[in-house]
Amino acid sequence: MTISSEGTAANVGNEYDASRAGATALINDGLRLSSGDLLFIICQEEYRPAADCIADVARILGVNARILGFRRDEFLNGYKPSFGPDFIRADAPRGIVVLMEWSPETTSARLDLLQNLGHSGQNWRVASMPGVDVQNLALCDGSIANLATSCRLVFAALARARTATLHTPNPSGNIDSLVVQLDSIPIISSGQIEDGTWGNFPSGETFIVPTPKRSSGWITIRGSLPRTPLAAGEWIRFRVSDGKIVADSLAAQTRQDESHDWGQVRHGRNRAQGFGRWHQQRGAPRGKRCPASQAQIASVAGLPKDVKLQRL
Repeated sequence: MTISSEGTAANVGNEYDASRAGATALINDGLRLSSGDLLFIICQEEYRPAADCIADVARILGVNARILGFRRDEFLNGYKPSFGPDFIRADAPRGIVVLMEWSPETTSARLDLLQNLGHSGQNWRVASMPGVDVQNLALCDGSIANLATSCRLVFAALARARTATLHTPNPSGNIDSLVVQLDSIPIISSGQIEDGTWGNFPSGETFIVPTPKRSSGWITIRGSLPRTPLAAGEWIRFRVSDGKIVADSLAAQTRQDESHDWGQVRHGRNRAQGFGRWHQQRGAPRGKRCPASQAQIASVAGLPKDVKLQRL
């Protein structure tokens, strides 16, 4: 391996290694580390090849790299205490990479760790890289300057917008529209991580947090929900009024599974209305609409027991 005059890792055959190029972009552009800085790589054991790649490139660039490994089960009920700011601040790393899976089971602990590192008062820069394995490191390569410019253009559009409309095709072949109010300030995440903060890498996004309590309209959900993928031809449709699901608008279509009831769909805890379990009836023909029973729906906290489903 050699280092070009711009400080980019390249192979001696002048053929760019995409993974090492992504690691170089992370160190040079995202974390903006200099020779002599210390980089901590907090790494789930399944992502060790990516951590090794980042560490190798860091050393080539003169950055001291230290890998702190952990097992997946150590992030199921909170993060490993030795990774917290109180334990690692004595080593004074300039950059920190959190390299691990994305999953519902570990997300809470990962976000807690990132928040604590980002609000520790230290000037380290923290890159969150959920799901980035050694092959996906190549996605980190790119121009941060171009990303920042594009993010600012999107920011300008979102900052002027007052509503966002989500269009989804409904079972009748028409289009449902759900209108969501936008009252907050957009947030830019270009991938360049500032002192004392954390950010996703690779990045390049501008987003805004909507005001769900003021959303209204119809929506048809297909594809997937948290922990509940929907197969082709399956859907859930309902109306939203002032951010709440209108219970008597709920309808769904599911398909029979040969050996199991059709899973369940969960909606976040809606104190007024929501939907709970939708079970495919055993023996029902494929394609039959099978709404949950009133008792099943009413099991969601606060849902009226006299709820009825609208059949489409």
